[in-house]
Amino acid sequence: MPRTQRLVALRVFYNRVKEICIAFALIYFVAYAFGAPIWSPRTAVFVVDQLFLTYFPLCFVCHWKLAEFWHCVDNRPRTLEQLYVSRAVLGSVLGAWLGATVVPLDWDLWPLSSHFGSLIGIVLGALSAYFRIFTNPPFARPSKRKSSVVPYQKFVAPSSRQAVVRESYAGSPYAAGFCLYRILINMEAGNEAVQMLMPINGATTAHPDGSSLSSSSSSLGEQLSSDEHQHHQRCSRHFFSQEPPKLHAIIYAEFDNDIGRVVRFQVPDEIFDKQRFDTISSAIIPSEEMRDRMIKINMYDFKITGHPVGIKDKKYQREVFIFNLCFVVAASEEDDTDDSIYYEPLVQKCAEYLVELEQERCFLSEEKHRLPALMREIFDGLNQKGECVCPITDQTTIYLRLCPAFLSREPPPHPLSPFLVPIFTRLPPPISRGALNRMDVLSQKICPQIDGVRCIKDIACAVQIDTDLVGRCVRNLCFHGCVALLPQFLYSNCYVPTERLRHFFDSPQIVEALKSKARTD
Repeated sequence: MPRTQRLVALRVFYNRVKEICIAFALIYFVAYAFGAPIWSPRTAVFVVDQLFLTYFPLCFVCHWKLAEFWHCVDNRPRTLEQLYVSRAVLGSVLGAWLGATVVPLDWDLWPLSSHFGSLIGIVLGALSAYFRIFTNPPFARPSKRKSSVVPYQKFVAPSSRQAVVRESYAGSPYAAGFCLYRILINMEAGNEAVQMLMPINGATTAHPDGSSLSSSSSSLGEQLSSDEHQHHQRCSRHFFSQEPPKLHAIIYAEFDNDIGRVVRFQVPDEIFDKQRFDTISSAIIPSEEMRDRMIKINMYDFKITGHPVGIKDKKYQREVFIFNLCFVVAASEEDDTDDSIYYEPLVQKCAEYLVELEQERCFLSEEKHRLPALMREIFDGLNQKGECVCPITDQTTIYLRLCPAFLSREPPPHPLSPFLVPIFTRLPPPISRGALNRMDVLSQKICPQIDGVRCIKDIACAVQIDTDLVGRCVRNLCFHGCVALLPQFLYSNCYVPTERLRHFFDSPQIVEALKSKARTD
């Protein structure tokens, strides 16, 4: 197992053990507060019993996400599993409490009476959950009556999904999903895209591992839940309303043969004095192993993006010339937002320009007096117009521009739901050997698994990488426009059309496109 995976596994194991210890201490304190002896093996056995009857079921059904516990205990569970667990846990706690009422009469019964009370409470809680399923509409079974719904009866069985995926792109679920994605983009539907097909009677979206997602709609025209609505509004805001941050400064640092690492120029004002620069100098001008790659530094209220370069040549005193031109932006108020990502390609391009100029005419080592004016021109051009054209010589001109793919776009919200399905935004998908060689190691493992059927969690299981890391990679691919994210479409669901389906019939081109991708066998 690679070292990174071992560290992730150890971190997850440590977090689980810590949460179990906290839950044990909390239940022990509650038992002691109700009169249980503090130093007693019987009390410890009772606490362990309650852990297995209450805490662990909640963890398994909520995937160890403590934020989901509230949905299991506030009488508004989202899924069938959460309904059963919430009722069972509530019954176990009430049963243990009622069983303890006879303990003051005979302490020899402690904690047997509470044990039996917990078991009886679990049975009664499960029966109440079973009763609610057939009496409460959000958990009722879909109606068997006939309706004028477009038939989706001959779906491919879930067990044969992989065989379908391996077919040519023209007839695969990936192509159908890609076609649907293009339709939704062309319609500019926003939230309407998700509401075009919705499960009937709040059908629960089950997942093979036992977890599930459910829809809160029970009628054809019902809107998305408030959480989903806010999520899509947040996505729209991130993708279409934000502007790239303004440059705060541009600094040029190099390794001086006499005094070592030093900042030569800062534009427009000096933001790093010698004392502050010394704290990050080893990152600005790093060792040889860290050169020729993108480096980001978070310092105080700034984010520094640089691309340190070392030019080896015997004409230099140390046979190497090391420099770094860095762009500085103000730190964002949101922890998950990396504003400096907009300037990464520009920083790398500037480094390549300066290397070429130094190799051709010693621009940095002998004509560095021209560098402050160049830095000022880049700073003003990018901040005012988002681009700049800086002629250096008759043969060399620096062209810089904030790429349109990065303008007005923020990364999707973090973390992504593990049940979102990534789908490539163009055909053929970039899974050829040449395309994969240009990607990072994590993307090389994930991209071949993206087929329009697997969700993020399924991809993580296939590549044996932590779900959070896979989600971060998919989030990055989504930001760069390589993939789009769609809700998981399961064959076990029963879908009905909403009034927004009329958009399909209004466009013959859309209908013909879907016919070419649909499967009838």
